[in-house]
Amino acid sequence: MIDTESHVLYADCIARHIHKKHPRDSLEDLVGDARLGLCEAAGRYDAQRNDSFRGYAYRRIHGACIDGMRKRYDTTEELVLVPGRLDDAYDTVEMKQDLGTLEDKERQVLQWFYYEGLPVKDIGKRIGVSGTRVSQIMSAARDKLRKRMA
Repeated sequence: MIDTESHVLYADCIARHIHKKHPRDSLEDLVGDARLGLCEAAGRYDAQRNDSFRGYAYRRIHGACIDGMRKRYDTTEELVLVPGRLDDAYDTVEMKQDLGTLEDKERQVLQWFYYEGLPVKDIGKRIGVSGTRVSQIMSAARDKLRKRMA
């Protein structure tokens, strides 16, 4: 079991970063979400399946903050996590349309990585490719989204 106390500042830092991008949301709420995400990550982390706890925890903490914002603003639309525009998620209707332009495999890989927090090597096992190929698929999908959003 991971000692969450030593990672609380890391979770708080992620919450502050999200708050800078979304000042509409309360910092206290985001910190609470981040700490819940940290506890969830600590409970689910498997050192034999995942590389570093910090990398694994980041996805869980960030996801918990996004989920919390989604619940607080009672939105049924997905908040999309795309690096480079990671937190520009209030433009959700347009983003959902943009996601529709991706190939099924690209969309599925992004969902597994950003929403479910699966490690790249686990995604590769699911679709029968290497972790390097998964990274290439993710990169191509993000490039397509960036071009559509530009």
